[in-house]
Amino acid sequence: MKKTKKTFWVILPIIVMIGGLGFGLRSYAQHTMLVDFDEPTYINIALDYANFIRDGDYKWIAWYDQNAEHPILGKLAYAAMLLTQPQVEDLGEKDIMWLKPVYPDGARYVYSTRLVAVIFGSLTVVVLAILNPLAGLLLAIQNTAIHYTSTIYLEALPALMSTCAAFCYVKWLRTKPKKLETPSYHPTDLWFYTSGMFLGLTAGSKYVYALVGIAIGIDYLWRSLKDRKNWKYSLFKIIGWGFITIGFFFIFNPILWPHPIQRLVDSIIFHKNYAQSEFVVVRTNHPWWQPFVWLVSQNPRYHPAFFFNPDLVILILSFIGLPFTWKKNRVFAIWLILSLVFLLVWRTKWPQYIMILVTPLCLSAAVGLQNIFYRLSVYLNRKSKKTAV
Repeated sequence: MKKTKKTFWVILPIIVMIGGLGFGLRSYAQHTMLVDFDEPTYINIALDYANFIRDGDYKWIAWYDQNAEHPILGKLAYAAMLLTQPQVEDLGEKDIMWLKPVYPDGARYVYSTRLVAVIFGSLTVVVLAILNPLAGLLLAIQNTAIHYTSTIYLEALPALMSTCAAFCYVKWLRTKPKKLETPSYHPTDLWFYTSGMFLGLTAGSKYVYALVGIAIGIDYLWRSLKDRKNWKYSLFKIIGWGFITIGFFFIFNPILWPHPIQRLVDSIIFHKNYAQSEFVVVRTNHPWWQPFVWLVSQNPRYHPAFFFNPDLVILILSFIGLPFTWKKNRVFAIWLILSLVFLLVWRTKWPQYIMILVTPLCLSAAVGLQNIFYRLSVYLNRKSKKTAV
């Protein structure tokens, strides 16, 4: 116990510093990034939600169907921040215009709303740093992560929630008893069910980030197959986890409340049709390997918001670390592989989609770098012994 406490007090300042670095880099980008394409859309939708709340028209939180193809939890988070600002109906081109610097007239609204994304992004860094400080450091400096957790996009909250879901699952794996004489509830199972809660919040923020749930399910099934004796208990547990996920998804996605099935189906159909639309297929026409381009560098127009670009190094390290991640934290390896396959296959290839894999990418890169350091230290140690002889 004393050793654990001592380790905690050694690691805590490191985690705080890594979180501070992540916050600082995101705060800088928050104030220097050009207005990105979708920011005018999302800030005006958030303003609408904020005004519904101000006016007491709470029913419109569920009935408002603007941008209904995406869940609304992230938009409500932005709306909560906008409640601290003077009321306006909307922001026009004189206030915010894409690919332009933030105009003075809209600055207080844009910067305050971006701050929400910065906070979520910084918390994601902290959560990952608790699991692996080096991984948290890499996430703190990864440019795609900085970009989309310092602008008014829908990526920051689901990135945090999905990371928390994976973190709680791994925490459960590390703390649960190796064997139970009789299958029964154990206090550490709370970590497992909490991961289901965060998965529901993930899907309630943006659907595609729920890929982490598939990764958790695959890893859980993999482990359960090794313990066939208790398969009924394992099945009962994962069903409970699934109900918790669905419950939190529905509760925190009010847009589904009026017509749950219809609106969910409409949203899925929208994304399917959009991926096959002329705009995506003909006008943008990104190649299948486009995600690798986004993983290496952001568009040059955004470069002033970043001090340096470590993304290529992180990508290479992630491939080096993938086999070792599979052994140590298999759920993260599965998450990374699933996300990468999805990005390569799915026709819509916007740069922000890369955010679905930056957490497992940075963890795998950290494991790869740690393995390189370990092998290098072993080599140098052997060399020094030979020299001494």
